[in-house]
Amino acid sequence: MALVHDLPREKDVRVVVVGVDDDMPLGEEICRRVGDRRCISLAGRFSFQELLTLLAMARLLISHDSGPPHFAARTDTATIVLFSPETPTLYRPLGARVTVLYRHLACSPCVSAFNHRGSLCTDNRCLKAITPEEVAAEARRLLSL
Repeated sequence: MALVHDLPREKDVRVVVVGVDDDMPLGEEICRRVGDRRCISLAGRFSFQELLTLLAMARLLISHDSGPPHFAARTDTATIVLFSPETPTLYRPLGARVTVLYRHLACSPCVSAFNHRGSLCTDNRCLKAITPEEVAAEARRLLSL
């Protein structure tokens, strides 16, 4: 929340929250809490083709390790990918403008083919170790703010 809250205050930055239908309430809540008209939620409102178009138009994508960073990596869009239970060594998006943020904790990666992609982890320290300030600094660098 802190990351999304700070970025709209930067010059010419607009934040678009995307996701699937189930993400609509969270996306709307994030934008409500940010309280800035430059932050909008379009979660659940895009077809796959429309999402690809949006990713190609964006200057920056910030995402956890999922499909959109892999699609954005095929465009000129700068991409920051947060890796937590999975390893970027095997699954990072391949692209010239991809930045991976990952903490090499003793318990990471906790999800793998060897454990049938399951984990008993109840405290995602690997994701908590990546701070909003660190992501914002990288975003500012990539956007040259």
